[in-house]
Amino acid sequence: MSTYNSARSKHTDTRSSAWTFLIIGGAGFLFITFALIGVITLPLSVFSLAVMEIVFILFLIVALISFRQAMKLLDEISREDSLEARIRAWAAENLSSSELLADIEVDTAEEVRYLMASERVKKQLLQSFPELDESHADQLSEDFCNKLFS
Repeated sequence: MSTYNSARSKHTDTRSSAWTFLIIGGAGFLFITFALIGVITLPLSVFSLAVMEIVFILFLIVALISFRQAMKLLDEISREDSLEARIRAWAAENLSSSELLADIEVDTAEEVRYLMASERVKKQLLQSFPELDESHADQLSEDFCNKLFS
């Protein structure tokens, strides 16, 4: 099982967090502001309300930072997609089940054959694409081997 977290997944998580902080921070800020100006009464001191107001302002700041980070991840997504397209084209030309299983004995258990083939694919990927992260190579080798063994 790969531990790779794609840029697209990171972007989705970051954007989701940003929206959550924005909604909670905005609602809390408005609620506490109404309490501070006397529109709503809460059984809290002005100091407590001010501290809560600062916390909600921090939520809004975190939301802005998260949105900015999500925008930066868009560039990473395009780079990652481009790299994966190059890798898939390379794999279509260079990977075949007969080559991957050539040295493996036929009576070897299916799971062991899969793991050995997966390691070979990963090794070839890392040699052919040195810019590829090892966990990303794990994920791609699993994907390729799943297709080859199905």
